[in-house]
Amino acid sequence: VVRKGRVLALHAQIGRDHGPYIANRIVSLISSMWNRAISDWGLDAKNPAEKIRFFRESARERFLDGAELKRLFEALELEPNQLLADFFRLLLFTGARSGNVSSMRWDEINFHRQEWSIPATKSKSGETMTLPLVPAAFDILVRRRASALNDFVFPAQSRSGHITGYKAGWARIIKRAELADVRMHDCRRTLGSIQCALGTSLPIIGKSLGHT
Repeated sequence: VVRKGRVLALHAQIGRDHGPYIANRIVSLISSMWNRAISDWGLDAKNPAEKIRFFRESARERFLDGAELKRLFEALELEPNQLLADFFRLLLFTGARSGNVSSMRWDEINFHRQEWSIPATKSKSGETMTLPLVPAAFDILVRRRASALNDFVFPAQSRSGHITGYKAGWARIIKRAELADVRMHDCRRTLGSIQCALGTSLPIIGKSLGHT
């Protein structure tokens, strides 16, 4: 029997070992699973994760400044796997989520209008997103299309048909660039901070990053 005390202990342990964010998400997942079992499958039990107080989470504000971006782009030039390097470049140039970039398909790209349409099925907001492609991003796509192997911009010999395991590559490139505490998701924050510095309105910044 899973009781509330056990979930509390798990929450505390994960918080110590992996931080508050992951600990809180684990408890949310347990609660969601339990509610599904009660409502859909007729489980006669009380949710042991209900009303557990989450750890306080600090908002992350890390983004790359000009000098750090220069080092990052230099490290990308030195990366032996240029397919992976182009993937990380597009993260920076589009501000899109890594899952959307890794699964980017050729039929999502409008080369005439220089736009990328992310289908609603892949968008976190549940709505179709159309992102303009800046020249640097567009040039990457034109170059990669000349050697396209399948329907994906970043193909791989995987079940999905596109690249999936890129965290090790990111760690390698960040180490080469001598950057500390930089995550892939910080590419989105970096684009947003650059747009803000250029005087872009908050609604436009939010729309370009797919925020509702």
